[in-house]
Amino acid sequence: MARARYVRYSLAFKLRAIKFAESNSNNKASKRFKVSHKQIRKWIENKQKIIESPSRVTRARIKRDGTALYQELENELKAWIIEQRLLGYIVDGKSIKRQALDIARRDNLEFRASSGWFSRFLKRSNFVLRRITTSGRDLPKNSKDVVLNFVNKCKHELCGVPRSSIINFDETSIYLDSRSNYTYDQQGAKRVPATTSGNEKTRVSVCFAASASGFKFKPLIVIPRVNPLKNYEAPTNVIVVYNKSGVFNEDMVMNGVFKRCIVPKIAQRNLQNPTLIFDQATCHVTKNLNEYLAQNNINKIHIPKRFTNLLQPADVSWMRPLKRAYHERWQNWLINEERTFTPAGNIRSPGYTQVITWISEIWEQLDAGIIRDSFDRCGITSSQFFDFHSQLQAFLEKNQIDMIDDYDHADEVDGFVDDVNTNLVDSDSDSNSGSEGDSDIE
Repeated sequence: MARARYVRYSLAFKLRAIKFAESNSNNKASKRFKVSHKQIRKWIENKQKIIESPSRVTRARIKRDGTALYQELENELKAWIIEQRLLGYIVDGKSIKRQALDIARRDNLEFRASSGWFSRFLKRSNFVLRRITTSGRDLPKNSKDVVLNFVNKCKHELCGVPRSSIINFDETSIYLDSRSNYTYDQQGAKRVPATTSGNEKTRVSVCFAASASGFKFKPLIVIPRVNPLKNYEAPTNVIVVYNKSGVFNEDMVMNGVFKRCIVPKIAQRNLQNPTLIFDQATCHVTKNLNEYLAQNNINKIHIPKRFTNLLQPADVSWMRPLKRAYHERWQNWLINEERTFTPAGNIRSPGYTQVITWISEIWEQLDAGIIRDSFDRCGITSSQFFDFHSQLQAFLEKNQIDMIDDYDHADEVDGFVDDVNTNLVDSDSDSNSGSEGDSDIE
């Protein structure tokens, strides 16, 4: 037998039923208000308690008419939330309830800011919980001029320079566990767990470099170890180095990115008027690096600070497909491929060797057309408005100052510093430095 449904009635509803029953009969009141005779009798017996009860609106009434009891409070609260978001501040549930209670205390209202009220307020006000897409500080007011000056500078300084000599490079982090923050699951599930190997924070640092002609330089992969991986030979299209800190600093950029990846290829390909375009991370703008580039007759153009998401080809076009492809390989490994387990039964990490292989594959398979177009889309090799990517077009057209990640002092690689001692060890080196700092991950 189905369980009877419990229904809540508002005080106003009960008082109307009592008044009608007293003027007519309990039987007619039962039919009129569609409640049982027993319920009508009970309300009449407790009439005085009902009259003396504090006036409030129950869930039944709010659900029925969709109106708010404290409309002025909610209007002011809604305006406050919109104001905070226009300033770029994060507004969470506790902040909203706290502000609502402050307004209620100021106006001497009997208001509790319950969870039920909160969910209904969000629905009435058309607010939803959103994931943060960009963070950082507002761009300067002259940001449009900064972008246009960069485009004009590229147009002037790159005039006559072949596309094969225009090179962009950028560093990023690749995490061994690349799980998504979303998954499909049954509706109503109270917990949505995700199985990983526990290496979401274990990473390698990678520098990708390519020219406007679509040529891809060998990526430099920095493994956070002192000793090379045992009995391991890296793929031929990548360069693997080992460093305890696992981050890029001045020495790593000089001895790894420039001397190992980019400059030898410039000489080998006999590139004319080579020009490097890169951001202004601290380790990119040192005196030693500037002198090294000048000695090798390599020109440079710095991307304006805090505009890499608009003007750097790697950030605009390369990184997303690369990391998506890496995630797909990790997801396939987790679900379909044979894995090993620890004595405690936990999944082992895919390991550095597997990660290096994945990086080699995703860089090899990245469409050269995407790389070529990225330089046009960022206004480096084209000053035509219709060639720019949509965000850059909107930025220049509407002069809209949006929230863009701040890269003043750090790129995507955490710990982007220039005061860490770096020891470069080739993947095929015979060096036998101490094992301190080596990870168990192979």
